[in-house]
Amino acid sequence: MAKKPDIKTIASGYYSRQALNSNFEDLRDAFDNTLSLDGSLPNAMGADLDMNSNDILNAKDISASGTLSTEALTLGGTLVSAGDLEAAGAALSTDDHTGDGTTVSFSMSYEPIIAANTQVYIDGVYQNKAGYVVSGTTLTFSEAPPLNSSIEIVVARSLNVSAGSADLVSYNQGDTSAVDRTVESKLQERVSVKDFGAFGDGVADDTAAFQAAIDYCKTSGLVLNVNAGTYKLTDTLDMNDGFDKAVSLVGMGGFSNEPVLEFQDGVDIGILVKNSKNTLIQDLIVDISNVTNDAVAILWYGVWHSKMSNVSVVGGGKTDPASNPTHYGIALRPTYNDTSVTSKTSAVDLEAILSAATATNQGVYWSIFERLDVRNCSYGLTLYGGEGGTAPRTNQNQFNSCKINQNWFNIILDGAGGGNTFISCTAESGGDTAVLVESMSSGTTPIWIGGELNDASNTKWRGQGLLLGAVAGTGFPKANSDGYQGTNFRFSDQGPQLEGQKLTGEGFLSDWNTKQDAPVSGSGVMVLKKFNMVTIEPDTSGSDAIVYELSVVLTDSVLPQGTSIMVYHVLLNRASGQPLSGGVVKISERTEWFNLGGASVAPTVVMSITSDVATLQAKLNWDTTGTNPGNPNVTYKIRQINGVSADDWTLTAL
Repeated sequence: MAKKPDIKTIASGYYSRQALNSNFEDLRDAFDNTLSLDGSLPNAMGADLDMNSNDILNAKDISASGTLSTEALTLGGTLVSAGDLEAAGAALSTDDHTGDGTTVSFSMSYEPIIAANTQVYIDGVYQNKAGYVVSGTTLTFSEAPPLNSSIEIVVARSLNVSAGSADLVSYNQGDTSAVDRTVESKLQERVSVKDFGAFGDGVADDTAAFQAAIDYCKTSGLVLNVNAGTYKLTDTLDMNDGFDKAVSLVGMGGFSNEPVLEFQDGVDIGILVKNSKNTLIQDLIVDISNVTNDAVAILWYGVWHSKMSNVSVVGGGKTDPASNPTHYGIALRPTYNDTSVTSKTSAVDLEAILSAATATNQGVYWSIFERLDVRNCSYGLTLYGGEGGTAPRTNQNQFNSCKINQNWFNIILDGAGGGNTFISCTAESGGDTAVLVESMSSGTTPIWIGGELNDASNTKWRGQGLLLGAVAGTGFPKANSDGYQGTNFRFSDQGPQLEGQKLTGEGFLSDWNTKQDAPVSGSGVMVLKKFNMVTIEPDTSGSDAIVYELSVVLTDSVLPQGTSIMVYHVLLNRASGQPLSGGVVKISERTEWFNLGGASVAPTVVMSITSDVATLQAKLNWDTTGTNPGNPNVTYKIRQINGVSADDWTLTAL
């Protein structure tokens, strides 16, 4: 392009040499003010270029380097300074179609910011923008492209312009009802420990970053995500913030994989959750194997309505608590520092590592623990409560598909309340006891449904418990000299049955004892029938109270048939030099009366004491409307359930 020269008209016959030279000089100056098509010099603008609202077409690069170089840029009427322009260039999207000779409208994957941000080629030939229109993601030609023609639509999606903040970039979910947001608000929906500087490389100390992320989530209420990796931690992670805010700690790896929270030597408590509700810990490995002092991996204290899922805990070894270190895997307790609560089996008390804490009375209630894997600890899973089962309790919690194996004590319930249920769990390969139950509150029973306790190397179940369904490898756990094994029910094609146990050791009647009576003749209805079952007599030196459990099964063999199953606790007390006293308390019952003809009075068990000898008697009652039974049978078994020496008492089957 060149500026128009000023050419003087030369008249005919006029002396024109001077005028011609002047015109030639003007032409030369005009050519000197020209941009060359072939790029030869001079080829640079000496002033601003005004396109007068016209386009620059088919521009490949703007500047030799292919980048936009300017001091100021106006986009859509808004001035963008050079400092705001981080990078130039468009994200290009290409859609390919084939013409059929009739179709004029074709779709695009993205809507161009402006219609001019399109380039269209038919069989490789660029199409003038006057030949089509753009509406949303649809491009419509004025004439249909030929049959089998190749159509290429190129859309410039966006210009990468940033001022260093995601709050300047718009985001929309895409639904018709969705609203525009900033990319910043979208990204801040999730929190990662790496947002606060955690490395997860197993080398750097991530404690401060981890705790800062937890503290942020306490106030924001957001879930804290833990990326895959190994996080070196040198202090307790405190997730407590009272009952107002819950912290959810969720791993981004996988169960028994990553992430790993690797606590270092000197840490007493790994993860502390106290006085809270609606807490979630999920998809993590908590490793205290490097800790040489007494420690607990996860302390769950005073927590309600919460969940722990896919959590693996690794201790420093399946060691006797009498040795060091004593490692607790997961400890649940209602009070943080109640020195009146002691573990009767612990050589090292839990309080010994929690002595600096403050006592409260929150309890541990209504939480779910699923797919836990706790191994190589002195105590795998411990559920503590108040002394003797008093409030506050660790109560009404459910454990599903948990693997608590290879610990010295796999599971301990000490002073916990009732309603703690274990479904399809395993407690195997322990050093001492699979499940130990101590100091349960009156009338409460932990329940074990299915699962496995089939480790012959240790005591399986010790203490009061209700075991439902077959336990793999053993059927129901068998009694042994280490203690009472629980009340077991078997479900068969004959209906539910109280499962008898082979009782051994002192104070047990080894087999079921049976009493039978012949059918009552005639048409009269038997009103009362008694069967003497067993006598209990203390020796002269006995001074302690003793507790027995009596299981009684009543049946009849003549229609209408029925069954009554009853379980009683019998308390007998004999102080030195004092008469024998006692009582009978029924604790469970399943009845289908064998006097189905209208009787309403249940069978009972009574106790009479004469000359310091207690006699337990099955008493069968019918009213006059009942149907007379035939051959009524009484099958019973009795066993001692407390720790009093059985040598001071004598049991005799009648």
